[in-house]
Amino acid sequence: MDKNRVISAAVLIPVVILFIYFAPSQLWLALVLAIGIIALGEYHNMVPQISSADKLFSQILVGVAIILAFYTENIAFVGFITFFLLTVYHIRKKEDHNALVRYFLRDLLGIIYCTLLPSYILLIRIMDGRSYIYLLLITIWSIDTAAYYVGSAIGKHKLIENISPKKTIEGSIGGTFGAVIVCVTAKIFYFTNFSLVEAVMLGIVLSVSAQFGDLFESLLKRAGGIKDSGNLIPGHGGILDRIDSMLFAAPAFYYFTLFLHL
Repeated sequence: MDKNRVISAAVLIPVVILFIYFAPSQLWLALVLAIGIIALGEYHNMVPQISSADKLFSQILVGVAIILAFYTENIAFVGFITFFLLTVYHIRKKEDHNALVRYFLRDLLGIIYCTLLPSYILLIRIMDGRSYIYLLLITIWSIDTAAYYVGSAIGKHKLIENISPKKTIEGSIGGTFGAVIVCVTAKIFYFTNFSLVEAVMLGIVLSVSAQFGDLFESLLKRAGGIKDSGNLIPGHGGILDRIDSMLFAAPAFYYFTLFLHL
């Protein structure tokens, strides 16, 4: 195993645990803002023909507005501010109509992917403080770990070879079993508001969404012809390489638990 990867994990895991337990809401906002800005920079490096300081700055402004809207729970404002600011930015460009539409959609994808999706962490924290955050992160870790070891041991059938050639169907199923085991165990010892069926369903939902998030980032890196989204974390790559699973799992977790509270 990569020495830098082990050292980075040994340093970051205790920091994450302490942050979740002690950090006030303002620090959570600062964290998501930092993640969004860094992720947008990595997105510009991954997606072909998008690099431009002017374009990145405009995306950051929109992304910050979206994160602040989530933080204040004014989510209905998100769609308006996104489309309005992006439209203003692109309409002033002197490019042909087809190009404008392509650029608009590409920029919109980056903003949704890099700032809107991680903002769901703020909503999860508001919903249930720290316990749901711990459950989400531990489940995602169990998915990655179980998928890796099961895939390495018995994986023979490729999942989606043209996007991620090392991932196997057996590994994917193993990751799902890992998620279900964690969620059922959490239900037994802590989350008594979940029924057994709901805990199993949550594990499946998180596994599918987390693995889809992993595959989606792999697709973006394939499009950009790069191995890692960045080099921010030694041995782990960029910020998107570390949170790709969470970007899709966090909204899935939020809406699943929200439905249970209705």
